[in-house]
Amino acid sequence: MNPTFVNGIAGLIGGILRSVIGTLKALKRGEKFRIHYFIFSVVASGLLGLFCGIVFGENYKFSLLIGYMGMDFIEGLYKIKYGKSIL
Repeated sequence: MNPTFVNGIAGLIGGILRSVIGTLKALKRGEKFRIHYFIFSVVASGLLGLFCGIVFGENYKFSLLIGYMGMDFIEGLYKIKYGKSIL
């Protein structure tokens, strides 16, 4: 199987894990589920994993980690620049 594809899938899995954990935390706090944010987060994390696979080679564990933490990093940068959440 193509290593770049495997890394993209690893990034996507990391993004899904992060999104599910974040959603469960938000629901526990009484917040409502935002499907558009969930989908955006998963897709962006998968793309980050794919990019990581292209740049760093055949390390799917690194792609998984980047997929998991990648959206937090992007959202943090957005909040610093614009002072509000992405969605």
